[in-house]
Amino acid sequence: YWGDHQIVYLTRLIQRCEEHFPGRLASLLGRELFVHADVPYRIRGFDDLVRDAQETVDYDDQRAWVAGERVDEVGADGKLYVFAKAEAGGKRWLLRGSRAATAGASWSFEALPAPEATQLYVLRVDKNGTTHALYRNTAYPCDPCNVDFRHGSLAKGATSWSEEIVEKGKWGDPDDAFVEAADMAFASDGSPIIVGHFTTRVVTGSYKSAELRLYGKVSGKWCSDGVAKSVDVSYVGGDGAGFTGADPQLRMDSAGRLHVLFRDQSLWHDKTGENEMRGQLRYALRVGDAWTLKTLVSQKGQVASKNPLMGMGQPLMAISNDGKKLVAAGVEVSW
Repeated sequence: YWGDHQIVYLTRLIQRCEEHFPGRLASLLGRELFVHADVPYRIRGFDDLVRDAQETVDYDDQRAWVAGERVDEVGADGKLYVFAKAEAGGKRWLLRGSRAATAGASWSFEALPAPEATQLYVLRVDKNGTTHALYRNTAYPCDPCNVDFRHGSLAKGATSWSEEIVEKGKWGDPDDAFVEAADMAFASDGSPIIVGHFTTRVVTGSYKSAELRLYGKVSGKWCSDGVAKSVDVSYVGGDGAGFTGADPQLRMDSAGRLHVLFRDQSLWHDKTGENEMRGQLRYALRVGDAWTLKTLVSQKGQVASKNPLMGMGQPLMAISNDGKKLVAAGVEVSW
């Protein structure tokens, strides 16, 4: 209602406030206090308004993207979310807790139906309040096993999950192939973007390969792109260099660039069978369609350092909204 009666109401309120509290409103304009202050519309200049009184605003696509990314970071209402799994009455449930991202805010909780998942990788809430999950439903012990990689979504107020297969797994000779871990972010249009640790194993269970993959939708269908397929040279194990992408973390900045943190795998066999260390902090950045790979924290793998063996615990990552600052952390271990 840019030119309607609501503008008149607002004008009168502003005038009365200025009369009683001179300068107060002006002092607040630079502070992040207003729920709807960042509306991505821009009112045209006076000459444009005189020229055409029916076309008075422009939609600012870039500003809308920035606002959407902020919503993805802290929730549609600036909320923080936490999830817990529970079983009651013979059913599995998710408890979803939420609170405002302000000091002293209280938590509220709601019980949601749980997805049909035995390996639940990650839960996220999009700007519309829809809960998303990445998971497998492999009921061990099994042979054959269902190792499909799935994405599920539960709309706000819904009582059942919508489910789709992101990557169809494979079980049996000559190799098993499936996603072992994953993370998720949301594009500006709300669609999920996924990174996954895709692995193949021989039938005895040992790794044959492992890589980092990116998943997204094209024309409504899931497709994948290989991001990294081998370790940084320093972290090679006796079984070779083709093992990476472990435990990925995905973030997207306000310009749509993808940031991924992950670990390499150093694998080798001895008389006890297969052995593994996960280490190094690796980083992948996607700008447009091009990926750049870096090693943030370098370690030596089993070939270069048999004693002690060097590794890195589960990593964590945060980025600034503009993507110019990245903070990565992990616990360095030796064995």
